[in-house]
Amino acid sequence: MRAKKVTTPKTPQSVRVLPLFDDAFTALQEFNVRKGEIFDDVNKASASSMFTYYAQRCGMASLTLHGLRHHFASMCRENGVDELVTQKWMGHKKGSMTMHYTHIGNNYEAIQAQKMAKKPIK
Repeated sequence: MRAKKVTTPKTPQSVRVLPLFDDAFTALQEFNVRKGEIFDDVNKASASSMFTYYAQRCGMASLTLHGLRHHFASMCRENGVDELVTQKWMGHKKGSMTMHYTHIGNNYEAIQAQKMAKKPIK
């Protein structure tokens, strides 16, 4: 049985252009990926299995494609990316959905606590 091909996104916000960060570009070069090779004949099953393959090659066997979305949203938050920009990159209609994907790590929480400790009380 062949998996259903992905043809249209769920929402208009899902159609978007994303930046290709230097680290991602370097990783693609390391895998000798040619233009369009990763995304040829994409369907839900092949995208997931291809991601699993590349995640294993990078030593991140437990990372799932959906987990990567959570990780990306969290890294945007920790690196100070504007919430509206993160929402756009994630393809979410509402900021509340982006916040659902964002998780706070212990290190980030400690940094925020340090900020509050240094702020003078009025």
